[in-house]
Amino acid sequence: MAPLSLQSTYKMASGYEIPVVGFGVYQTPPEITEKVTVKALETGYRHIDSAKYYANEKECAEAMKKSGIDRSKIFFTTKVPASSMSYEKAKEAIEASVAAANLGYIDLILLHAPFGGKEGRLGAWRALVEAQKAGHVRSIGVSNYGIHHLEELEEYINSGVGGQISVGQYEIHPWCAREDIAAWLKKRNVIVEAYSPLVQAQRMDEPVLQNLAKKHNKTPAQILIRWSLQKGYVPLPKSVTDSRIVENTQVFDFELSGEDMESLNTGIYAPVCWDPAKDPRRMILEKSRTVRRRYQRSNKRFQFTASQIERIEREEERESRAKKLREKEKKRLADKKKKAEKEAKEREARRRLGLPDPHALPVPSSQPLLSKFLKKPGAKPDTESETCEETELDNHSQGSIATEIDESLLSGLDVAFDDQTAAGVSEPAVEDSHTVSNDGKSHVGRTQGDDDEFSECSIFYDEDIIKEAETIATAQDTPDQAMKEPSKPVLTVGESFQDDTAILLEEFGHEFGTDDEFEQELIRLDTVSVGNPY
Repeated sequence: MAPLSLQSTYKMASGYEIPVVGFGVYQTPPEITEKVTVKALETGYRHIDSAKYYANEKECAEAMKKSGIDRSKIFFTTKVPASSMSYEKAKEAIEASVAAANLGYIDLILLHAPFGGKEGRLGAWRALVEAQKAGHVRSIGVSNYGIHHLEELEEYINSGVGGQISVGQYEIHPWCAREDIAAWLKKRNVIVEAYSPLVQAQRMDEPVLQNLAKKHNKTPAQILIRWSLQKGYVPLPKSVTDSRIVENTQVFDFELSGEDMESLNTGIYAPVCWDPAKDPRRMILEKSRTVRRRYQRSNKRFQFTASQIERIEREEERESRAKKLREKEKKRLADKKKKAEKEAKEREARRRLGLPDPHALPVPSSQPLLSKFLKKPGAKPDTESETCEETELDNHSQGSIATEIDESLLSGLDVAFDDQTAAGVSEPAVEDSHTVSNDGKSHVGRTQGDDDEFSECSIFYDEDIIKEAETIATAQDTPDQAMKEPSKPVLTVGESFQDDTAILLEEFGHEFGTDDEFEQELIRLDTVSVGNPY
């Protein structure tokens, strides 16, 4: 192999020459592209590799103009984007690149990726051939094409369309050697360009690189560039740091031995960019975690860049926040369901025990009180006249007593009966009455003489409730029997009462044998109400 230098060139199939080392500007921001390209040209580079997809063609061309170097001495490359892989779109992209560079001509235009299907790929190549014939571009080639794409294109060229594949550009380094593609291209005198020859600085700590760097007193990056040169490739190292731009050119003062080259034959396929040569259906943008998994499988150490570490941390933080939010929402729904089930069980238990529901709505003002179902029992009459007199007395007394009880239940205060009530004399009588409506239900209400807050109410109750109320009021059982067999409350607590009325209802759940017992029980209840205000 003849000695090489930074000014050395290879001759392409098109007849033009290409410098042996190029300066890559992939992912170089447009605002600094001009500056770093000028630095590269000052260092000795004469080959600039750009692309329409990089969005920095114009800046590269401006740097070439500002360098003061003759245009014919600088080799400029650009590429038709993967989104323009058809005849019409490729033609438009070529014209746009020529106009953006404004260099008079472009030295090399490549098809960036084998997308667009067979028809699109062949149409894009035809557009390149036409641009070459028109003098807008001197040499043409492809990038990221698999062998089956290359054979497809070769057949199309041989069919009479014309053109020659001058360059094939791929990601090539010791961990992605692509020996089969390189062999196919070299057999046809096609120049092989190697982008990402430094493995994006992710393999610099590899023992094999470290050992070779110490042996030759060079950096790992210089070892990798020299490997590409000795393979016969055109490496395209990229950097935005002035010192490294210079360092990457200092690779012509040493040579790797056969043993050194063999040690770099890793046999590992681990691209760090994308590989449309294997999957032309879509662009595979490699993420840091994908690279990490691939290197873990190859059981090799590697080093993340600062930007990759930052991106991984952002992704992990975002995933962690999303996971916490999902867990929080899941717990909230579970607690809500558990609380609802617990309340339902409590309500059911209270209903079965006849206890009030703490979550029930307040008793409406139209709710009837206990006095509607109470009648003071009277003694058995001896004569018909006594029956009439006692019935009248009972009715008058009951109306007055019922009114007093209603007021006591509402206010929770002590009930003080006046002398007239005790003597059986009261205001105009309030007579309970019940009738049967057309629908077959009994109507229990008050007469028009009733002037309390429920005087306008008309409540409907079932026949069973009315009969039970009459039984309580008219039963003549003895006190012993009443204590042994107390009757059930007229209404259950859970059904009609949500306040202290339930306690009085239980107190009146048995029958009284005489008038005195009835009066004494009322007085006892009054005393209990004062001492324990339910």
